[in-house]
Amino acid sequence: MDFGLEEKRGELYEVIGCSESSSKEQIITEYRLRAREMHPDKTGEKHDKIAFLKIQEAMSVLGDEVRRSRYNEWLHSPLPISFDQFEKNISAVKQSTHWATAPSIPMIHSTNINENNAVVMENWSKNRYQSDSAAKFRNYEL
Repeated sequence: MDFGLEEKRGELYEVIGCSESSSKEQIITEYRLRAREMHPDKTGEKHDKIAFLKIQEAMSVLGDEVRRSRYNEWLHSPLPISFDQFEKNISAVKQSTHWATAPSIPMIHSTNINENNAVVMENWSKNRYQSDSAAKFRNYEL
């Protein structure tokens, strides 16, 4: 099992029918439309009541700017914990992930790599003065 590598889905955004880039007005509008459709008094269905509660929960998180920013942090964090756990332990989570480093991705891809996965630098020796005495000097043999 890869610890923390499964991608989290923005379920709260899906419940409301928005994306992470949606504005607060868009979220409120989508919430009102979904709440009208799924309201238990209107439909009387038991599964609609559960869906309505999910919509309410999503709006309680996404409607509050602080909780929404925490939810977005959780979505992009590598921690394999639920949002509720993340929110309850936010100070500890921030402290432990403060020093985490992102994996480095080389900005310039090199084709000259030797068997030890080291980049071979050939251009350093092209325009250098080549002689036995210079080579001994560079190798601290003089």
